[in-house]
Amino acid sequence: AGGQGGAGGQGGAGGAPPAGPSFGVATYNVQRFFDRTCDSGRCGEGDFEFVPSAQNYQIRTEDVARGIVRLYREQGADVLALQEIENQNSLDALLRALRQYDDFPYTVQVLGETDFDASLDVAILARGERVRVITHRDEQIQRPDGSRTTFSREFLEVHLDIPPLDDPGAPPQRVIAFAAHFKSQNNDDPGRRRAEARAARRIVTEVAEANPNALVVLAGDLNSAPGDPALEDLMLGDELERAAAELGDAAATYWYFERGEAIDHVFRARAGACAYAPGSAAVVQSGAMTGLGGSDHAALAARFECAD
Repeated sequence: AGGQGGAGGQGGAGGAPPAGPSFGVATYNVQRFFDRTCDSGRCGEGDFEFVPSAQNYQIRTEDVARGIVRLYREQGADVLALQEIENQNSLDALLRALRQYDDFPYTVQVLGETDFDASLDVAILARGERVRVITHRDEQIQRPDGSRTTFSREFLEVHLDIPPLDDPGAPPQRVIAFAAHFKSQNNDDPGRRRAEARAARRIVTEVAEANPNALVVLAGDLNSAPGDPALEDLMLGDELERAAAELGDAAATYWYFERGEAIDHVFRARAGACAYAPGSAAVVQSGAMTGLGGSDHAALAARFECAD
């Protein structure tokens, strides 16, 4: 099944019918989804953390929830990587809003909490059953100059067994999903972002080689567009397949002074199972040059076909 653009979506028309079950993967940076507690003690005008009013918090939560509903209804997202969720309170508020929808599909909800005050963390929502969760943030990774650092947020690895919806008789598919949010370009540290990219490529590839029957995907806000050194590092050796490559300039998910940048990505590890479904990549947004659900980022979705 190909990408479904829908209102505010840009996607391909789809290719041949899948040879077996297919699975959707999406990434969505919801933008600074803080709860109503000031954890940092600095939540005034101009500070990084802010405390929304009760009304604004409800409106924002419902907006983000509607964006997620679009991703699973229009794009069939079986796995969704989220970025910029402050903490479990924030995620729980979002889940309460999502459970108001009768077709809410995500039985797995995992937060990659870093436990810093006012941290903005990654999460994975998915259908199916959670098998295993592995975290990588404490691993020492190497910058191009040889110095050591760590992932700026959690590099979250979740192993899943997901029953296919388009082939009810098929057994569950093992899916291993990584959620990433590389170093921001604000207060930039490009060496750290390159270290994250190199480590991510190594980790994802090693996991795929150890699990050749699994669909292994990396999804997230990598703060790197095609041609940027960090993304080139991630794609070195062609071990990871970038789902939105066929979209060209239409792959933009973030706009800065009306200049689009493709910085949100979905990758598949070639050493794992399944294949990208041509024509399925789609940017999902609320309007031209805008994000989704009140965020400054659009979401990106893609589908992968797995042989019987």
